[in-house]
Amino acid sequence: MVFFPKRITLTLSQGFDQETSRRLLALAEREGLDPRALAARLLAEAVAARCAEQAAGAGGDKGERDVDS
Repeated sequence: MVFFPKRITLTLSQGFDQETSRRLLALAEREGLDPRALAARLLAEAVAARCAEQAAGAGGDKGERDVDS
């Protein structure tokens, strides 16, 4: 069974500080979006970008080892 979270809570102890919260709210207001929807979109984009970086890095590391050996 695959787990899909229905809710993610961000807190100070997890690094989501008041300044970040203010920035998120300001950005959402400028874009005319609900801050929660914007946060979800930004999180999805960040996760996709991180996965792409790791995939590219894994491929690059193999190539570097092949050249060095």
